[in-house]
Amino acid sequence: MCDKYFANIWVTHRCNYRCRYCYVKPILSNCDLSIETAQEILNFIAQTIDPKQELIINFHGGEPTLNFSVIKYIVETVPSMVGNKVLFGMTTNGSMLTEESIEYLSKHFKYNLSISIDGDEHTQTFNRIPITKVPKYNVILENALLLQRKTGRVRARMTFDRENVADLFSNLKFMIESGFRSIVISPNIYRSDWKEEEFAEVSEQLKRVKQYVQTNNIEGVSLYDIENTFSELSKCTACESYFNFDVDGLIYPCSFVVGQQDFVVGNAASGLLTEKLAYINKVKNTTIHECADCALSPYCLSARCIFANYATTGYFDKPNLVQCNMINIKNSLA
Repeated sequence: MCDKYFANIWVTHRCNYRCRYCYVKPILSNCDLSIETAQEILNFIAQTIDPKQELIINFHGGEPTLNFSVIKYIVETVPSMVGNKVLFGMTTNGSMLTEESIEYLSKHFKYNLSISIDGDEHTQTFNRIPITKVPKYNVILENALLLQRKTGRVRARMTFDRENVADLFSNLKFMIESGFRSIVISPNIYRSDWKEEEFAEVSEQLKRVKQYVQTNNIEGVSLYDIENTFSELSKCTACESYFNFDVDGLIYPCSFVVGQQDFVVGNAASGLLTEKLAYINKVKNTTIHECADCALSPYCLSARCIFANYATTGYFDKPNLVQCNMINIKNSLA
C-alpha cells in the first residue's frame, strides 16, 4: 500500500485564459464543482483511504481560484471527516490572487503551490491569451512573488514551446533574478512536430542556465533539468491511491484523461466500477518495448505514465518523444 493517498479535485472547468498549449482546453466550459458534489467526493475519500495514509488534495481546473469558495469548503471540511494528516496543493495562473487569498493559501497550502508563469512579459503574453479582463502582467508577477516571500515554497511552472526555445535561458534568468528559486520547466508534450535541432537548442539553453547559476554562485535554485541527481519514478497507483475527481463527481485514473468517457471508473456518489478497474489495471501493466533497454527509463515519464502516452500519442505503449529527449538532455548535462 502506498503511504500517500492522492486526490486531484477539479473544482472548475472555467478559465480566464486560453493558453496556446493548454491540454485541458477541450473540456473547458462554465461548469463548477458544487458544494453537494464536493461533499460526495469527501465522503468517497473518507470511505476509501487507509487510516495510515497521508491525504494529499490537489485542486485543478480550469483556473481553480475561480471557484475559491468551494476550495475553502473542502479545506475546512475534510479535517473533520478523516483522521489522516492532510496536505493541500494547487496550480494557479495567479490572475485572481488577492491579499485575502494569498493569506489563505499561505496558511493552509503546505504541499504544493505552483504559479503558471512562462517567463518575461513578452513570453507570457504570447503564450497566454486572456478571454476576460485580467490584471496586467506586473501585477500577476508581484502577487506570485508576494506568495513566494510569505511561504518560501512557491514553484514557478514554466511551459515552453517550439516558438520560444531560443528564449529559454533569458526567461529562466529573468525568473531567477525576480526571486523564484523553485522552477519547473515543461515542454509542450502534445506537439509531435518538434525537430531535432530544437532539442539541441534546448540543451544549449539549459547548459547556459547551469553555467549562469554556478558562475554567479546563486544558492537555492531548484531546477531538476540541470541538476546532477535523478529521481526514480514510483509505479503508477491510479485507482489504488490516486484518483481524479471531475466537477460532476466522475472519477478518472489520471489527469491526462479527465473528460474522456472511456476512462470513467466510477462516481463519487456511487463508487467504483469493478469492470472498469480491471481494465485500468490491465492497461497499467502495458509493456513499453521501446523503453525496455533504455538506462534512463526509471526516470522518464514516458516509461511510466501510459496515460500520458495515450493522451499525447494515441497509444499506451508509444513513448512521448518530447519526454524522452528531455531526460536525455538532463543526462547530458549531469
